[in-house]
Amino acid sequence: MESPTNHPESYESPKESEVLKNINIADTETHLRTLFEGVEGFIELRAFKDNKAVVKFFDSINPTLQWVKENTEKLRESDVYVGVNPRAVKPERGGGKEEHIRTCHFAVVDKDFKKEITVDNLSDEVKIALAEKGFWKSNKVTIVKQGKKVYEIRKPKFSDFILWLYDRIEPLGLKPSLIIDSGWGYHIYIKLNETTPEVWGEIQGYLADLLGGDRLIDPPRIIRLAGTLNNKFALKNTCRILYSSEEPPINADELLKKLKSIVEGIKEARELSHTDFGLNILDVLKKWGYDPEENLKPSGDELVGAHPVHGSTTGRNFWVDPDNNRWNCFRADCAVDGKPSGGGVLQLIAVLEGLIDCKDARKGTLRGELFKKVLRIAKEKYGARIELPKPVDDFNTLMNDDDPESGESDPFDHLVKLSEKLQESSTTADEAWEYEIPPIELNLPEDNFITKFMRMAERRTDAYKEYHFIGAISILSRIAGRRVYVDFLHERVYPNVWAMTLGDSTISRKSTAMKIAKTVVEFVGIRGFFLPHDFSPESLIQILSQKSTGAIWHPEGGKLLATLKKQYAIDLRDFLCILYDGENYYRTLRKEEFEITDPYVTIWLAMTPAVFKKHSTTLDFESGFLARFIYVNPQYEKEWRPFGLATKEDLEAFEEVCEFLKEIHMRVVDSKEDIRIDFDPEAFEFYQEWQRRWEEEVIRTKNQILATLLGRYYLYAVKLAMLFTLGDKEFEPIITLEYIQEACRVVDEYLLPYAVNLIKELEWDEERNLQEKILGTLKRHGGELTRRDLLRYLHKPLREVSEALEALVHSGEIELVKKDGKIVVKLKHKATKKQVNGNNGTNGNSGDYTTVVIRREPPVTELLGIDGKTYLLKANAMVTLPRVNAEPLIRAGIAEEFSGGGDSK
Repeated sequence: MESPTNHPESYESPKESEVLKNINIADTETHLRTLFEGVEGFIELRAFKDNKAVVKFFDSINPTLQWVKENTEKLRESDVYVGVNPRAVKPERGGGKEEHIRTCHFAVVDKDFKKEITVDNLSDEVKIALAEKGFWKSNKVTIVKQGKKVYEIRKPKFSDFILWLYDRIEPLGLKPSLIIDSGWGYHIYIKLNETTPEVWGEIQGYLADLLGGDRLIDPPRIIRLAGTLNNKFALKNTCRILYSSEEPPINADELLKKLKSIVEGIKEARELSHTDFGLNILDVLKKWGYDPEENLKPSGDELVGAHPVHGSTTGRNFWVDPDNNRWNCFRADCAVDGKPSGGGVLQLIAVLEGLIDCKDARKGTLRGELFKKVLRIAKEKYGARIELPKPVDDFNTLMNDDDPESGESDPFDHLVKLSEKLQESSTTADEAWEYEIPPIELNLPEDNFITKFMRMAERRTDAYKEYHFIGAISILSRIAGRRVYVDFLHERVYPNVWAMTLGDSTISRKSTAMKIAKTVVEFVGIRGFFLPHDFSPESLIQILSQKSTGAIWHPEGGKLLATLKKQYAIDLRDFLCILYDGENYYRTLRKEEFEITDPYVTIWLAMTPAVFKKHSTTLDFESGFLARFIYVNPQYEKEWRPFGLATKEDLEAFEEVCEFLKEIHMRVVDSKEDIRIDFDPEAFEFYQEWQRRWEEEVIRTKNQILATLLGRYYLYAVKLAMLFTLGDKEFEPIITLEYIQEACRVVDEYLLPYAVNLIKELEWDEERNLQEKILGTLKRHGGELTRRDLLRYLHKPLREVSEALEALVHSGEIELVKKDGKIVVKLKHKATKKQVNGNNGTNGNSGDYTTVVIRREPPVTELLGIDGKTYLLKANAMVTLPRVNAEPLIRAGIAEEFSGGGDSK
């Protein structure tokens, strides 16, 4: 779904002082033309005031608008409504009725967020406000009084609502033509081909079931007219258009079929949720290892997040209704005949434990022996209140233990054969998966600012030159601000850049590179360039409410990532995303209202790869937060240079860069109008073709990593081209073919590969955590376990354990053998008597023990060594332990072998 573009200021409900004093004719006209342009019939308007209605009919749009204009003063005190469907016949008296409707052209959803509450549980402060003003309002909830009734309204931000809406209607192939803020909710309009009132009514009912809106199933239905005021409560609100788009009509009959399938899938899940055996769906998720508080966000009465097993490219395909113990998955691959998968706690347990695929979570799947297996796990692992029959050992059946008489193929047989094959050969089965990324080379003119800056910086330090590239574009990005832009049809793009430079401590010189860039900025004397890099959410809001533009550069950027994981900063991530997207923001802090308008914030963080991985997960990319950054993490061997003294030539190069930056700064500041950068036609054609090819590649390969990144990186190609253009000595606001080609090449050859590598490293770390758990479990049980017993200790889905075992077989750390008809998992390295009894600390044969520095803290900080001792693995600690135990830690990047004779860092 495209971002709202025609009313970018309208992401939040306005403050009381911002409510329009008069009718907004522009919104009224857009609303009417969307509904009735080219449609035959009468337009019905109704205006209500003091329980009295004025009903008007018009045969076309222009007379309707003229009447609204002429009656603005009266109408701004009224609640004005329009008939959704044209009236084929003008009634002789009163408003339109069902017999007056012949055709329907738009489905409409009225998503309301108010619910009636009792006054008894309200605080004295709220009661007084209701008595004196008729309403009470905070930043998240509004309470209003209407006669004797009191309503609580929790209307979500439009940016959150649009994501919620997209997740629900995207499987149907729907895009709204209009989204209107009705004051206390949202109205969504979807264009249909001409259909009958009967089909329209069915579509309306299913849409209400799907989206939870009011059931607007009667064809003569009226709905608020955009541009007018919502005067229903003492706290008035504006009815305004947030999004409009000329979408082609949807075939109504096909839509009806799809809606039936999806709604029936949800109802089926609701029916299945009635049998819960005393289990709470959120507790089940948490016991399995998926914390709802961290992974799910409120969306109306439900919670939404990434699926715990197969994940999500959007981070929003897994829906949980905690009140009804129901869940649904809206991943397209999991739908059958259009029905989403889902169910209650038993279906969820079956999916989490790997007993069924997510797509099979539906009515009729859990039967017979499978149902018994799920019940046993529900009782033994999750605490369900179930009395199970005792004679049959269903757990053996569940784990598919080896039965020579069964004749069934064992899914682990290939691992046994692989173990035997690897034992016969000295070669390993490791495969390289990382992109090999060469040193960055740019095809920019010698007199371009970026080129000159990088040349100057390379003279001063042996830091990776990728860091200087980030420094140059970070400077230009901040200077450009919102004054430089490209206008696409769907949105305006500004050149704000968020970047992370990763590298090992000391030797990569990432902090030195940032310091050089900062020195240039300070020498030029650009006031207000920086924002504080250490901040609380509240302090940043206060700062940006006074000055909404600035750069956050942090040489220890891991501190910010660590902060984002803390409970008190739970809203900071969403707030930062709003800043990146340039949306206005409103917040009340300590009873004081703060407004951030037209924000423009750039970010540059530096940290080690280990710190990045410690505070990041693949879900952070899938949710979109980390996908907003570009990354450089150079690994190639660079030339080392000792510290040197600055020469005259070095100082001249520095001063030349500073003078050039002054020119660019004044170019932006002195411009009388904002600088719109256009594409050369040939350049734009190239960009569109580049985008098309990438999308075809994603569709062909189903590469979820690329799909996660490309939505943001498409725009980063444009942002880079804008900055290349701004950095020209002879500036012309045109993106040339050469510059867009170079920007796309930088994305293709450097930025995307760096990001993909990081995601894969995070995935590998997550997989490796399970591998370490397997090794630790084996060591605690004498070095070997039957496959069945290992699965019982791990409490992980069968598929994940199988993949982890296969990786450990490949790495030569374990072997799988058949023993007494059962599969046994064995450590390949067994402690000798000498290793167990003859080594204390560093005494004995140094080849059996080694000293390591713990670079990052593993998930389990206590390690039971093969010598029977327990080792504490704390970050930055130096530990001497058996080499057999140290080697997996070193391979996982958790530890680094200490060679002695110098600084281990």
